[in-house]
Amino acid sequence: MSTALVNNGNISNFDSEKSRFKSSYPENLRDCIVADFNRGYLFSGAIDFDIYDESCRFTDPTISFTGLSTFKRNIEAVRPLIDTFLLDRNVTLYSCQLLESQNDTGQVIATWRMSGGLKLFWNPRIELTGETAFTYQRKGAKYLVVDYFERWDIPPSTALLQLLQPGQTVS
Repeated sequence: MSTALVNNGNISNFDSEKSRFKSSYPENLRDCIVADFNRGYLFSGAIDFDIYDESCRFTDPTISFTGLSTFKRNIEAVRPLIDTFLLDRNVTLYSCQLLESQNDTGQVIATWRMSGGLKLFWNPRIELTGETAFTYQRKGAKYLVVDYFERWDIPPSTALLQLLQPGQTVS
């Protein structure tokens, strides 16, 4: 599966195969993050665990916690609900920029859109745009994400209210 990525006006194709290079360079780390978007991780939680530090902090507008094992446990808890109630899911990656800094740290900044319908009789849809900052540090021979910070363009209450609004009937 490949996704067209618009980055600074250039179109590039990234493939999930690039994740096999893991994170020996910041560019490889960015490619792994792009592959996660290709897998629709914003809905599924299907991230490449190998690029995250075990003590990574995960934050979005509704929750914040520390630890890769906590992330895995949270995803396992909600996966049955996602599999049961999510009709369709679409994740569009608008850009994914590598911002290197000094002392073996930096950030990957991704802007995106996610949308999906739910299998409920009123056919609600969730539509979000946002930005995620993946802060990384060099840990031995690899660069690992140590902080995941997700920001939405709407307040969390507005996002949750979308789930109460009737959507269009699918024929």
